[in-house]
Amino acid sequence: MKRILLLILHTQMVYCSLTNLQQHAATVPEVPELSYATFKLHPDYSRWHRQQQPSWAERLLSSLGIYGPVWSPKEFVADLAKVSLHRKNFSTHTLSIQPVPETTFIIIGPLFGSYHSLIRILTELTKQKLLTKELQLTKPDNYLVFTGDTINGSPYNLETLNIILKLMAANPEQVIYLAGTQETNDTWRGFGFKHELTERIDQPDIANKLSTFFATLPRALFITDSSDTIMIGSDSSLTYTPDQLSPGNLTRQPLNSQSTLPATAIITGEKRLMSYAQHGGLAQAPAQHGALTWAVFSAPNRIYQHYYNFTYDAFALLTIGKTLTQSVISLYNQDATKKASFKKAGCFGVLSGKDLQPTCKQPPTTDEKSAPLYIGCTLDLTKGASPLGRRLRDGITLRVNEVNQAGGINGHVVKIVFMDDGYSPAQARENVESFIKNYKSTLFLCNLGSPTLAFYLDLIKDQKIFIFFPSTGAPLFRQPSTKGVVHWRASFKSEGKALTHFVQKEFGVSQFAFLYQNDAFGKGALAGAREIVTKSLAVGYERNTASFKEQTQKIKEAAAGGIGFFSTSIAAIEFIRQTGVEFFIGRKLFGLSDLAEESFKRFANSRGLDMITAQFAPNPETSPLMLAQDFRQALKKQGGAAGDVFMFEGYISASLALNILKKAKSYTPEAINTVLSGIKKESYKGLPLSFNPETRELSQLLWIDTGKPNWIKQEIS
Repeated sequence: MKRILLLILHTQMVYCSLTNLQQHAATVPEVPELSYATFKLHPDYSRWHRQQQPSWAERLLSSLGIYGPVWSPKEFVADLAKVSLHRKNFSTHTLSIQPVPETTFIIIGPLFGSYHSLIRILTELTKQKLLTKELQLTKPDNYLVFTGDTINGSPYNLETLNIILKLMAANPEQVIYLAGTQETNDTWRGFGFKHELTERIDQPDIANKLSTFFATLPRALFITDSSDTIMIGSDSSLTYTPDQLSPGNLTRQPLNSQSTLPATAIITGEKRLMSYAQHGGLAQAPAQHGALTWAVFSAPNRIYQHYYNFTYDAFALLTIGKTLTQSVISLYNQDATKKASFKKAGCFGVLSGKDLQPTCKQPPTTDEKSAPLYIGCTLDLTKGASPLGRRLRDGITLRVNEVNQAGGINGHVVKIVFMDDGYSPAQARENVESFIKNYKSTLFLCNLGSPTLAFYLDLIKDQKIFIFFPSTGAPLFRQPSTKGVVHWRASFKSEGKALTHFVQKEFGVSQFAFLYQNDAFGKGALAGAREIVTKSLAVGYERNTASFKEQTQKIKEAAAGGIGFFSTSIAAIEFIRQTGVEFFIGRKLFGLSDLAEESFKRFANSRGLDMITAQFAPNPETSPLMLAQDFRQALKKQGGAAGDVFMFEGYISASLALNILKKAKSYTPEAINTVLSGIKKESYKGLPLSFNPETRELSQLLWIDTGKPNWIKQEIS
């Protein structure tokens, strides 16, 4: 009865003003009851939707003209038809604009059906006089941009999308709805919105009409001036052709697959399911194609509060200065669980990443001296070594963002170009050569893997490139002739030697058996171990081996008290499974730093096995080292995101490399080697450094992780 009375009060309501939206939102709970007791990543709201269907009394009153619903799915159908008619001739395309100064782009990230949050954002925009209560933008040079992924994730997908349709109808040339993952290739049909349509709209062809509408959405918006380009969109590979752009006017272009003008900066909707970074709605993400990348997120719905601790109503404002270099991106947010008020939570130079708080004044115009400093990084982001590659990337990004926010290096914005090589040597070399050609730079950081580096060893020896701190311990790259590389990570040989010495000394183990990978990785560690124990059993295996029957039999027969794993974590897991966990009980197990990987830790812990591992850095969670404290503080500023030793490796590597480049002034291998030769018994934020030209190493330290919080420091002799 209460619901009917409330609906009668709104009989004459037309769902087209902000006031109407607010009143409708007040009639429905933000977090309704689920269709089952257990919460899941893709919740089912079908029971809720069925409960919202008009009752017999409501249908009777409606037929008598006494009451009209506050909002009905029929309104969505009508608005979809209206907007689709306007866009009927649109095909796959991008948009581009050369904005005039003071143009404002209001950017709303993925909403995933966060209906109530969207209304609160629109309410804030009216307070800032950017939007009227009739849903019209107040100035012709204001644009409202949705980055896509507006649906799936809540019970209010129809209402959320209907608001956007009304905004598009009221501002056909100023509201830009970009296609995200959900809106592309009918991805949305695999999630809850498809079921919502079935429950709420009695039209067999409504899904096809919606797909047709989504196909008309632009894939990206390019904002450009004579020097730079900002791309807003989810596909960083897109480019645009600089046709005759009229200042202040949007231009539509067919999807361009040929490389023309790449973006200087990218603003994208964050793929939250692939990122656990904690922030308030705007953060710098790992660079894409060398472009400074911003991630926007605006979905404080049930899923993202529960799984990702995201609780903010959030949007970004991009304010255009005299040039794009002078433009500012700002974050506005409020805690959706408290709804106190929106605040400006941050402001940055959109091309530089420089933190402009507290004044938020636009940065000065760049000149030739302050051109970007490009650094390449080729590593595995998609195949077997990708867990390590992605964490290295995250650590590098964390430190580079800090440096850029403080003004860069010698006035240069630092831009890291991450390239996926899938751990393929040929692809790694192609990435290196392509980077040199496209970015006119020979600097690299944290390139991953011994076999991949070996494929361009000639470039390293000839100093045609310079690689800071590659993720490898192979002796091949630790010779006086490899002048195009420098290491701070210990060698595989040092890891094997230090581990074996520690186990022998601390636990009195005299008999050892080693499982080693039959390449530079495993053999290097074995060589170090044999400097400590000359009598031992060493059993090799080939890379990518799946069966360890022969190795298992030999190591069981040896019955050694200490077993060393000079192997990958995947090989170690398979060997333990095939040998049987009971064999390892009571023996001292130890392994290289690769076994510090989380999947191996979970495997060992779940089976009651204690594994001693070498670590190339101190415990990032407990170390009193200033560098570790800086790392923890950087994570805290990011909202308390989880960090591990591999992310810490990336953070340390970027810190050391940028500090050396700051001293070098000139960024040639010769200038860098001059700086390195002067590093003798120095300390960088508590980390002892001394350059050894014979091994190309800066650090002579290792840490032993016995499972306790404080790892044990070991000097490498």
